[in-house]
Amino acid sequence: RQHFTQTQYTNFPQQPDVAFVSQEVQLPFLQFTQDMPYIGKMTDIPFTGIKAILAGHSGTGKTRSLMTCPKPALYITSEKKYSSVEPSAMKDITIAGISNFQQFVNVLMQNGQQSHNPDYIYKTIFIDSLTDLANMRVNEIRSTVKDGRQAYFQTQTEMMEIFRIMRDASTNIIGICLLSRYQDSENYTKYGPMFPGQQLSQVVPSQFDEIYVAQSRRSPEGHIEYFFQTVNDGKYECKSTSG
Repeated sequence: RQHFTQTQYTNFPQQPDVAFVSQEVQLPFLQFTQDMPYIGKMTDIPFTGIKAILAGHSGTGKTRSLMTCPKPALYITSEKKYSSVEPSAMKDITIAGISNFQQFVNVLMQNGQQSHNPDYIYKTIFIDSLTDLANMRVNEIRSTVKDGRQAYFQTQTEMMEIFRIMRDASTNIIGICLLSRYQDSENYTKYGPMFPGQQLSQVVPSQFDEIYVAQSRRSPEGHIEYFFQTVNDGKYECKSTSG
């Protein structure tokens, strides 16, 4: 112990620690350069729209919420669904009926690029639903590969690219999802957006500004009330970062 103390004082110079570190330790990755980030007021940053997921069980009013979103709106859905929408309720809403995943990619990419133009007309892109589209893609890939696991892996990769296109678009985008039930690492039952494959479901919350859960309940008077849960209560996976 005595020898260690003597060696310690012998090796350390009699000057402040900061000076010693700056002389002895080489940190080339911490050098100062002229590459500075944008610094300014938050009000100077252009608004590029909110990217949200609306999850819920069937019959909780997810699709009906389209009627309340900013318009004009583009409603992207499968041919099996859009034929059942009441025409009188679709004022200022354009429908893009798709029958395969590639059609969805084409519509989303085209509008994602056009949304940066000042004359782009759609204030909201409403996708019904991301769950159906992901499952559609899994089934399409399954028919072309021998190993079914490859279908889930490729779908996960492609859906992550879809999320990137949605984030980069300069308009509001709302994606509907069904609600899945799962057990967390502590064996608690929770509910969140449904996607094929466990890995894809886990990364989805980090890709969106908002995740709401559509709920319904019976009022004391006996009426059915519909509402969106926006706060994570430990059971339903919700989030809100847009303020």
